[in-house]
Amino acid sequence: MDSNRKRLLYYLLLNVLISVCATASVLFIYDRYFRNPALQTRESQFTQAGSAVLEPAKMEISAVVGAGLPSNEMVVLRNTSQTQVKLNDWKLHDEDSNIYTFGDLTLPPGGVVQLHTGPGKDTLIDRYWGLTAPAWRSGETVTLIDPVETVKSVYKVP
Repeated sequence: MDSNRKRLLYYLLLNVLISVCATASVLFIYDRYFRNPALQTRESQFTQAGSAVLEPAKMEISAVVGAGLPSNEMVVLRNTSQTQVKLNDWKLHDEDSNIYTFGDLTLPPGGVVQLHTGPGKDTLIDRYWGLTAPAWRSGETVTLIDPVETVKSVYKVP
């Protein structure tokens, strides 16, 4: 009976050791390639021909706040890419042909910009359209398009 217990203990310890190694390997791979993109290998950043792989810009309209009240109305945009996005000549428009064209603005990964309908002074995170009437109403669709006229995000105002 004592021999069986020793053998069982040996197999249990071996199983624990193998489980620890497998878990550590999975965590290392996850951390290296998914959790921390800054540590990805150079091979994943370049094509076989040696040119850089460019991630398409991923922007989303996160919210429309204060629809119908030009002094409080704003659209919140977020960069959901892993790289910065230059918003120069991007357009935000509604169903009534109101169009706002972004000027010189670059958002870092995860960066947010708020486009206020009313007048004000542009800052790094706040842009002002300068309208005196509301641009958005409940049920309306807001569309974000890039300079080559590709629709990047659509949002229905609640």
